[in-house]
Order: sequence, then structure tokens, then C-alpha cells
Amino acid sequence: MTFSFRLYSEAGSFVKLDYFNPSADVDWSLRSHIIVATHGWHDSGTTGWLRDTVTKATELVDYHVIILDWEGEASSINYVESAQNARVIAAAGAILLSDAVQNGIKPENIHITGHSLGGQLMGFLAQRFQAVTGGKRIGRFTPLDAAGPIFDECPAEARVDETDANYVDFIHTDSGRLPALSMAANVGDAGILKKSKKKV
Repeated sequence: MTFSFRLYSEAGSFVKLDYFNPSADVDWSLRSHIIVATHGWHDSGTTGWLRDTVTKATELVDYHVIILDWEGEASSINYVESAQNARVIAAAGAILLSDAVQNGIKPENIHITGHSLGGQLMGFLAQRFQAVTGGKRIGRFTPLDAAGPIFDECPAEARVDETDANYVDFIHTDSGRLPALSMAANVGDAGILKKSKKKV
């Protein structure tokens, strides 16, 4: 697998974190908050909205800014294969964030977000984080049009759910049954509906 968790100090400048030993690459005590963001299926860690996120978030003095790039695993033509890859990558992310917590970051100061299949990946990460930290919950999770196909029919433990974090604010712009691609149900603490500008 070729995915990487990239810690940005400024736009265009990052180090790849070793998720088995992230403390070798980062001093978690330098900042008290973490934001982790990722892309969806057939996208990459350098897509426009993630570049904008890095630019804005690195201006926040107290934030470690991490972008998960899983372009290699997300590029499969087989959607189910990419969804299975997402579970493996999520487990790595949970190990990384549990290391941060062991080194002084409070779980409530962690904010994760992901688009489409990346939204489901972040849900898996949040669930795995609870498992490896003895039930601690990430502070905030913002699924951005988290993928609906196959996940709409899944139970809570196999998809995005309000129990994934202390606060889950689900952004919906493309929700409903196919051809819409985002989950139809409001499964967060808050569901924010924004009309798409897409013409059908």
C-alpha cells in the first residue's frame, strides 16, 4: 500500500509520518489540536479543497495539520476494493492518533474530515480509535458527502454514525439514492444541507 499521512508545517512543506512510530517525526507537545483531512474515491491528497485546507489550517497557530493521501488505494476501478482498502488505512490512522493522545493531545481536540469514500474511511478511523484507546472519542468529525453506495444499507458500526465522535456534523450536497452519491440518511448530530450547483 502506498498511502501516507502528511504533516504540514506550511503549504507545500510536509513530512510523511510513520504511523507505527509517529513520535519519531513529530513533537505532539508543540501544538494542542490536530486536524486530519482526506479525499475520496479517484482523487488525491493534492486536490483543490485539500490544498485550500492546508493553506488555511496551517495559519492556525495551535494545530497540527495532517493530510491523508491514499490516491493509490482510492484509484481502483473496483469501488468495493477501495472501500476495503479504506478500512486498513483507517486502522493505521487510529494508531497514529492514539500515539498523539498518549503524548498529550486531548481526544476532544482532534477534528477529522473526509470527502465521499474518504468520509467513510474517517468513520472507520474514528471507530478504530475508540477501540485502541479504551473507548475515547475524537472531538469532532465532519463527513463531507460521505459515500452512500453500499454504505446506505450498512449498520452503524460499518459506516459513518453519530457515535463516531463527540460531535458529528455531516455536510450533505449530493444526498439520496443513485445517481446521488452521498448517504441519504442524516446519521450525524447535525446534518447540514447545501444545494448542489450541479445541473442534472
